[in-house]
Amino acid sequence: MFKYLIFLALFSLNSFSEELNLLCKGTIGWVIEQDFGEITVTLNLDLQNNTGDILLPPQLIPFQVRNKGNRFDFENVNVSDEEITASFVLTKTGLIKSISNIRLSRVTGRLDYTNKYRQKGFSGDCSKIETKKKKF
Repeated sequence: MFKYLIFLALFSLNSFSEELNLLCKGTIGWVIEQDFGEITVTLNLDLQNNTGDILLPPQLIPFQVRNKGNRFDFENVNVSDEEITASFVLTKTGLIKSISNIRLSRVTGRLDYTNKYRQKGFSGDCSKIETKKKKF
């Protein structure tokens, strides 16, 4: 009985939602090189429930959907020991959905963002944002 209680206590420690908030700084890549300087992308992930969202800078948002904001919810989040991958719909026009993908290395903290239909991409290094600690 005692072993069962210890097992239950250890298992319940892992059942809490693991939230991960990241600030990623990097550059936009184009087929035709154009320097935008360093930009930031913010990721908010709930690793326990495989959900989250991404905040994109205006340079990565198509002109026709900029009035809808810069936050996009992930449709598919896959978490492994080495990486986190996710996808989201950037735009939807009729039957065509512009799917964007992210790949985040849990080892190096490197984020790669791609979109099949757009020529832009993003690569950057991410650092964890401590939301429980207030800066001000």
